[in-house]
Amino acid sequence: MTHDAHHSGPSGRSHRPVFVIGCPRSGTTLLQQMLHCHPRSAMPSETRFVHAAYEERHAFGALEDAANRRELGEWITGRKATKFAVLGLDAGLVTEEIAAGPPTLGSALATVFRAYAREHGKERWSDKRPSYFRRVPMLRRMFPDAQFVHLVRDGRDAIGSLKGMPWYKGDVVSAALTWREAGSARVRAVRRAATARRAARALPPGRGAPPPRPAAPGRRGAAGPHPRAQPGRLAAARVGAARARARTVIGAQ
Repeated sequence: MTHDAHHSGPSGRSHRPVFVIGCPRSGTTLLQQMLHCHPRSAMPSETRFVHAAYEERHAFGALEDAANRRELGEWITGRKATKFAVLGLDAGLVTEEIAAGPPTLGSALATVFRAYAREHGKERWSDKRPSYFRRVPMLRRMFPDAQFVHLVRDGRDAIGSLKGMPWYKGDVVSAALTWREAGSARVRAVRRAATARRAARALPPGRGAPPPRPAAPGRRGAAGPHPRAQPGRLAAARVGAARARARTVIGAQ
């Protein structure tokens, strides 16, 4: 499931991927453009194949089979919905590189971003989507050496900007709840990372991670652990309280 981690290259400089996350309208696009201007970092505009490939991973079968990796590569490069075309890469070459690469989903996805970095003469790849704040466990599972930049903008500014977007169809309360959820995701991610570090230190010497769980019944192969859990949602009993807190944020403007 994971990509081959390359913490540093021959120069000793880090090659770890970077993911930029945050509530929509928090400045993620501005940071993406700044990072892409860095001489070592390539960060494309938003694509839509990372989380989609994870959700469909069982459909490709065991990735130890090169034919299945090629099928995955064709799925990434050949569908309009993945927005692969915005990368400006040769779909056939990328597909063949995925087929010849390591047998994990993370490695296949990293192959696409590394090809993009090479195209721009950069050593290190990055990615950004605001909605990744809901998918940090997924990203850490595929890219365990990844680094994250979580942007947090003042809630009043983020909500006001989000409400002004023609593509946003929610009301002010839903915008406030989105901002609050993004902030809560940051706290949860920090706590999970701290727990993982404590657990790793507690393992006896020579003990590694437990083996992956088997594929769900009826799936074609075991390309990864069980399908991801649905993103956490507020229980019905908590919606009223959450809305009241959201109105408090708006009323403070």
